[in-house]
Amino acid sequence: VLGLGIWSMHFIGMLAFSLCTEVSYSPSITILSALPGVLACWFAIELLSKKVLTRTQLIHGGVLVGAGIGVMHYTGMAAMQMAVTLRYDPFWYAVSIVVAVLLAILALYSRLSCFSFSSFFTFKSVIDLSISLYTSCRSCNSDIYSSIVL
Repeated sequence: VLGLGIWSMHFIGMLAFSLCTEVSYSPSITILSALPGVLACWFAIELLSKKVLTRTQLIHGGVLVGAGIGVMHYTGMAAMQMAVTLRYDPFWYAVSIVVAVLLAILALYSRLSCFSFSSFFTFKSVIDLSISLYTSCRSCNSDIYSSIVL
């Protein structure tokens, strides 16, 4: 359920993204894009259910969760069907994946550390989402826009 919630939040964000052209989505690729998010969340929940989590497990878990969310996002973008061609700036593409991984490590760490303030997690989630969306959208260029700047 958590993975599908994250996927649907990203997909709704993509639906809200407007270009000066008509955009449709490949149903098969769109459905397939949910899988990495679901697997990443399943892995995160498995990690968080452990009583003891080593630093190595935390880092490996953050890499897998962050990469899973990144794969979900970019697979969803690959499902876009439109008249323009999307191109990715390699620097911002890499930054978006690094940001996703670092935020996943931070999220796993903060859940396991002494922080237990729900308002902290709500604020952190909003900041995480904003940074992730900015970097992933910043990596994308189309024939219409020279770059997307939020």
